[in-house]
Amino acid sequence: MTEETRGSKDNACEDAPYEPEDPAMLIFTSGTTGRPKGVVTRFLSLDAQVNDQRSMWGWTADDRVLNVLPLHHVHGVINMTAVPLYSGACVEYMVPDPTRIWQRFRMGAMVGPLSLFMAVPTIYAKLIQTYETFSPEEQRACSEAARDLRLMPMPSARVRIVDEESGKEISPESGESGELRITGDIVFKEYWNRPDATAEAFDEEGWFKTGDIAAYDPEKDSYRILGRASADIIKTGGYKVSANEIERELLDHPAIREIAVLGLPDEVYGERVAAIVVLRPDQPAPSDEDLRAWAKERIASYKAPSTWLFLDDEIPKNAMGKVAKKQLRRDLFNVE
Repeated sequence: MTEETRGSKDNACEDAPYEPEDPAMLIFTSGTTGRPKGVVTRFLSLDAQVNDQRSMWGWTADDRVLNVLPLHHVHGVINMTAVPLYSGACVEYMVPDPTRIWQRFRMGAMVGPLSLFMAVPTIYAKLIQTYETFSPEEQRACSEAARDLRLMPMPSARVRIVDEESGKEISPESGESGELRITGDIVFKEYWNRPDATAEAFDEEGWFKTGDIAAYDPEKDSYRILGRASADIIKTGGYKVSANEIERELLDHPAIREIAVLGLPDEVYGERVAAIVVLRPDQPAPSDEDLRAWAKERIASYKAPSTWLFLDDEIPKNAMGKVAKKQLRRDLFNVE
């Protein structure tokens, strides 16, 4: 924009007044645990997210990033677009094709070396499968790292863990798990045209109920995400079991390429642990009895899946590349 055009009627929007609490962006949730909802984000929240990430990650104008994420996703439009551009960095866009991504990595200095690449676990898994020189051990290590989710609160946020039933705050030093709740400038304003869902999403003190189950890890000074309360926490025989933890352990098996663990109704135990598995074609195929025996050597017996379902290709995912476990229950096990 030149000085001659700045402030003209064609660019009047540049100087349009707005308040920090005004709506700035509408992005829909992925619908992993229910129907997608429109998330209304304030200008205040956008400013907090951008500046928090700049300060925590040290973005500079010398950075160059490759964005393969959709721009209707917060990760793609904020983390990998707004933040680097606000910092003066260069953003390259590409469709999430594993072959093309590896080609871009290998091009390196010919077109400018990348300083950062971020994606989601599904893309990482496809990159691993495409890169044939990875050994099975390296593939499992990368898959596990992608699933070992941790949270470090940003400067504009406060977090706490509460008991799911009583709503009382749990001391982080106790190491006990509970629902992760968050407050601060980075939190969204409301769900679009859903006052009922908005009221349900916040507690009486205004903290957002994330629906994630987490526990504080003092050694790493971070919160370990155990999974979604509605999809990844299985209540079996009086125990609360993290599906994510079981998935991480079972990915160490040399024959397992992909896995999703979920709970199914059980008359005796309340829920039983089930595993949906895609096997590696280059490894001998184990039976469900073999896998259960292998699992019981590494995790508590009540965590070892008692039901196994083997798929030939890959585990179905939604449009955002996420495993929608509620949908899997309906489609593969006929369970609502």
